[in-house]
Amino acid sequence: MQMQTREGIQCPKCKTIMEYSIETEKFTDGTKRIKSFYKCPVCNYKVNDQQISVSKVDGTEKLIIKIEKFF
Repeated sequence: MQMQTREGIQCPKCKTIMEYSIETEKFTDGTKRIKSFYKCPVCNYKVNDQQISVSKVDGTEKLIIKIEKFF
């Protein structure tokens, strides 16, 4: 369980304030994924916040956008 303080989200392992980060990935099938998460700068523990995936349908201009919230 995460502890939210006035300074930010506390790492459940070492109690250090975690940093908010965003990563992007691009796959060979054209799918793109954006992940946001909290990461502890001391012990590298990660807590996922959300993930957004964008992909084409059968190579057309139609898009599928999937958003998953974790936190």
